Amino acid sequence: MKNKSYENIGLTIITLVILIILEIITIIFLINNKMITYYTMNGIVYSKDSLLLVITNKEKKIINKNSVLYYDDKKEKYSIKEDNGYLLSQNNKKYYELLLKVQVNKKYKKNDIIKLTFKDKKNNIIKLLKELIRR
Repeated sequence: MKNKSYENIGLTIITLVILIILEIITIIFLINNKMITYYTMNGIVYSKDSLLLVITNKEKKIINKNSVLYYDDKKEKYSIKEDNGYLLSQNNKKYYELLLKVQVNKKYKKNDIIKLTFKDKKNNIIKLLKELIRR
């Protein structure tokens, strides 16, 4: 007997195998790829080479683990010049005062406020997708 065209399952099997391979590649990509999240905060220009920050404990940990910050789309290295410690408490949050040594652009004057960006952490894309699904 002759096989009819609808009885051939070879094309279906090949398509199924290709789709399974693509799924495996996608899962491997999602597991291995990481996405960096950034944290922004404001700093006050204290002098031409220093910034004053009033921050929470979480922000202090982020600043301590980094050595680079971004402002005006530029990457700048910084160091902690002074840690004045505990400053005040408000709404069950403790605030600290830090003085960072960083080269500030000349267009900023004393007491100007600059938006600073720090690298926070690397997250797996799968973890981010799980958080989106939970919301």
